[in-house]
Amino acid sequence: MKHKHRPGTTIGPILLLSLLFIFLLGTPLKAAEDTPARSVAVLPFALHAGENLAYLQDGLRDMLASRLAANAGVVIVERSRVDGLLQAPGTVLQLQEAQALAQELGADYVISGSLTSLGGAISIDATVFPADAGSRGLSFYASAAQENEAISAINQLSWDIAERIFSKARPAATPQPLVRQPAPAPADTTMEAFKTEHPERALRAQGAGQTSGLGSPFIMKQSISGAENFTKTKNLDFAIRAMDVGDIDMDGVEDLVLGGSDGVHVMLRKGSGLQEIAVLPLSAVQKVHSISIADLNGNGQKEIYISTEYQGNPHSFSVEWQNGSFAPLFDKARWYIKVLDLPGEGPTLLGQRGNSLSGRSGASLGISDEEQVPVRPGIFRLLLNGDTLESGEKLSLPAHINLFDFALADLNSDGSSEIIALTQEDKLQVFDTSGRRLWQSSEYYGGSSRYIGELEPSMGTMYQTPDSYKRGKRIYIPGRILITDLNGDNQPQVIISRNISTASRVLGTIKSYSSSEMYALSWNGIALGELWRTRKIDGYVVDYQLAQHESDQGKTGILFVGVVLKGGALDILSSKESTVLMYNLSGARSAEE
Repeated sequence: MKHKHRPGTTIGPILLLSLLFIFLLGTPLKAAEDTPARSVAVLPFALHAGENLAYLQDGLRDMLASRLAANAGVVIVERSRVDGLLQAPGTVLQLQEAQALAQELGADYVISGSLTSLGGAISIDATVFPADAGSRGLSFYASAAQENEAISAINQLSWDIAERIFSKARPAATPQPLVRQPAPAPADTTMEAFKTEHPERALRAQGAGQTSGLGSPFIMKQSISGAENFTKTKNLDFAIRAMDVGDIDMDGVEDLVLGGSDGVHVMLRKGSGLQEIAVLPLSAVQKVHSISIADLNGNGQKEIYISTEYQGNPHSFSVEWQNGSFAPLFDKARWYIKVLDLPGEGPTLLGQRGNSLSGRSGASLGISDEEQVPVRPGIFRLLLNGDTLESGEKLSLPAHINLFDFALADLNSDGSSEIIALTQEDKLQVFDTSGRRLWQSSEYYGGSSRYIGELEPSMGTMYQTPDSYKRGKRIYIPGRILITDLNGDNQPQVIISRNISTASRVLGTIKSYSSSEMYALSWNGIALGELWRTRKIDGYVVDYQLAQHESDQGKTGILFVGVVLKGGALDILSSKESTVLMYNLSGARSAEE
């Protein structure tokens, strides 16, 4: 006798187990759905580039927002709400500003940053600020060697943020198919600006064949190879006024010492990042204009020598890293100072006296207006006696050359050093040992907004305050004149900057430079001729230094270039962001030689 299948005897338990399984699976999913997604406001990025690259701004913002939504699962605050609250769109926010904006928007995070174009490469600096007033922002950085690699850089940046801020795992890289090409991906409408051919990009492609065969997009017309590994630091939130490089913490890597309006920032280079270990403070009216790093006392630890001006007078000091902090070597020295590598002597501390009138008029001292300059003639070797600087032997130089104007090198291999100097009119000159001028450039080099001596005491004022000073004569401090021989041909090369501005050289006291280049020159018997130059840099080159190393392949070097970034169409004087470029140079001779 066949038994009939009765509903509910066998199916019931299976159905019950199935429902229970679905319920258990659905419980965490439901909990996850109940947890609201984090909200992020992406601000317009500041643009440090020519106006012809402004098309990248909106594309970057939209692309980063869409990638964060996809990679981190966040909710992006609508652009219209964000833009309606911004007082100055396209500026980089600081912590308190960003947190106030986040609270006003009801957002969990605000992202502010900048897009920089330098030498054809682009870099993206971003800071993610949490709304919580007790937290600090985290900085992120991505770069691309050229504009058509911007999508990859933005995707990398979005995953960096997703990992560190939102704990999302970056997907493993998948191997590309070897034969069959994948179907075209759907168009990303947020990135049309990056995919469209741009006239600037086409122009660079046309000019690529005019460079030497070194394959570098940053150096033109070289006899020294270099800059294949062009890099930069993150963008800094102050305008660099002076800089030098040296191994401060004795780890074999050159560190950065950067002067700003608030103080002297000491930053260790750790991998691809910077670690600020100290800020040597400056007073509100103290102005740094030169920094030198050297081990002059021979103890194996490099000292930092800082030349500053305080109310029109020299006010220099020096520190050394000792037991985890900086100890002073001397302070408030009445010398403008710098360290210069003298042929046959090595690094030497040099100084020049100031020329303050100490409250008395020039006429009462028998000094004409033309002679009321902020420095006294004469450049001296300086010796440290305890904690005091004392003058030594005076250098034999033409009387009009000031401390920051010159370098020495045997350009013509005759056994004596020539004097290479920059004039206040930005002309490069060469003198022999007798002071006879051998050559002057027809081109402009250098160019600087740094100066000393802008303050002159008002007549009849016994006690001087900042208000009792009036504008007097200025002496502009040009960029360094670096001497090197990277290619080992026993012929010194001169590395120098050229800041580009027609108006600054016409208007005199208004110094503003929107772009710049770095040059290497060599003496050809009658003049300093060009060896190579970098491609144009969007910004003002303030200072630079070359760190050299010996290797089995010969000499190599890193050219560190401090750049004040320009803010789109804004004047460079209003910019408050900087970066340091690093050009890798080697002494290999080019195939054309």
